Amino acid sequence: MGARVLSILMLTASCVACASTPSTQSTSPADTIEVAPPVVLTLPRGREASAIAVSKRGDAVVATHPRGEYRTDEIRVFGGGGQRRIATTSFGKGEIDSVVVAGDWVGWVDKSRATPVEAVPVKWRVFVQQISGAGAPALLASSGGVKAPWAPYMAGGEGGFAWPTQGQGDRSEWVWTPQDGVRRIASTADIADPSVLSDRLVYVAKSPQGQDCWEQPIAGGAAKALTTSGLVHSCVAAGATVVYSEGIRPTDDDDEDAELDDPYRLWTLVEGRRTLIRRGFFEAGRLAIVSGRAVWSLGAKRFVSSSATDSVEVGRAGGLIATNGPWVLVAPLLLASSHDVVRLKLWKVSVVDGAS
Repeated sequence: MGARVLSILMLTASCVACASTPSTQSTSPADTIEVAPPVVLTLPRGREASAIAVSKRGDAVVATHPRGEYRTDEIRVFGGGGQRRIATTSFGKGEIDSVVVAGDWVGWVDKSRATPVEAVPVKWRVFVQQISGAGAPALLASSGGVKAPWAPYMAGGEGGFAWPTQGQGDRSEWVWTPQDGVRRIASTADIADPSVLSDRLVYVAKSPQGQDCWEQPIAGGAAKALTTSGLVHSCVAAGATVVYSEGIRPTDDDDEDAELDDPYRLWTLVEGRRTLIRRGFFEAGRLAIVSGRAVWSLGAKRFVSSSATDSVEVGRAGGLIATNGPWVLVAPLLLASSHDVVRLKLWKVSVVDGAS
């Protein structure tokens, strides 16, 4: 079905989820963003999604829990026209958390109990498993069979998986890469939001100015600041693209309360070249990258953007979101009794030659 080019303003983008043909937006005379109609994925009756990830092939990886329990106990994979369960919690009443994908692998954190408050001590284990379900889950790290003050949160990306551990005054960011199967300490800094690329980590950490976006080789070495404003809120990376949001300090001419409105800029950074995506108020929601373009939210809408004037709406904001390569996977957050079945939506976002 042919794509149709939409000439739209950022706040009036039409609903891709309701379109019968792909929606597109010209980004330059040479290329176009195309968003295909979504594929709908349905969870088994009585189960809800609590964490999601997606592979570059478009396999949807979903951690689910029984309705009303809020204790995630299994991981399902949607792919090849069907779905299958590939893992369950290793604890009797455990909870699976922080599901991420790297290449053909899925990784997660397994806790000995559900922890609505992060300060509750739990036993924990970090596992990886092939998305195909082949072989048993591999244990990468654990609390050593004793309850720890907190459980790590797993992050990932095209290069592998990352998770923090903390001892007496020490903090280490561990990385495991499927290419060589090696587990190593990549950083001892207090970092946040790490993206694991093929050869480096990109993350948010303190800087002399405040807080900035950094990159650091996975194999070890000095970190390099990608931003210098000291005002970075969040930062994500995939391939050659970095997307980050940063605050704006009010000038002397601004109202003294202007900073309370959370003014910010949203940027993409590709090989040293910055492109402004948006300047506005309040946060841009959870940032992501799809097909090298920024994914962000405004109000009830979610957008894919290549510049401040070119945006395409892709579904509604809220709920869970995961991206990888050309794929955007979205799951709703629901009240326990609100729906009989839970449906996820999977979009494919492509960059094509506008002249073709």
